[in-house]
This record gives sequence, C-alpha cells and structure tokens, in this order.
Amino acid sequence: MLLLVSYQIQHKKKRGRPSLEEAAAAEIAAAEAPEVPRKQRRVEPPKEVHYDGSDHRFSFTTPGKCSFCKTGFCETECKKYDVRLCIKKKKNNCFDKYMYHYL
Repeated sequence: MLLLVSYQIQHKKKRGRPSLEEAAAAEIAAAEAPEVPRKQRRVEPPKEVHYDGSDHRFSFTTPGKCSFCKTGFCETECKKYDVRLCIKKKKNNCFDKYMYHYL
C-alpha cells in the first residue's frame, strides 16, 4: 500500500500552465525530430502534349487505384506519364477519357 502511495506522489500530473523550462524543452525536442517527407503532387503535362495521342501505351503493373475515376482498381498504367488508369471493355475506359479528352 505504501508503495502505491509513493508512486502516485512521484508521478502526479502537474496542473496549470506549463513552465517556460518545459516549453523550451518541448521546442528543442520538436526541432530535433526528423522531418517526415511530404507526398509530392503529380504535375499534369502541358495540354498540347497530354492530348496529342502519340506514344500513349499502357503496361500491366501491380493492382492499384485508378488516377482518373478514383473508384476503380486497375492493373494498367500509361507508360508515358506513369499514371494508373482503368481499361475496361464494358464499364469505364479511363485510359481513353484521360488521354484523348473524351468527356
């Protein structure tokens, strides 16, 4: 019982506003923490190149989300722009919509 009381006394949370020393220590710890690299945004190519219709071939890759419709999973990507796009016979053909501007 005595050990439990002494543990509670030693590890009691401080109440109120944190002191300047604690705030400075927290800032130093935050400054020393390594930065997490941010995800880079994909840059769209110029429209003249994007919709020219030349050299847009697809290749099969590992399954992933479609970059155009965001709902479909696909196993194909454009080799020129490295973008995953759906190529389906009856449903979406995001590859044609994305590359040749059929909307």
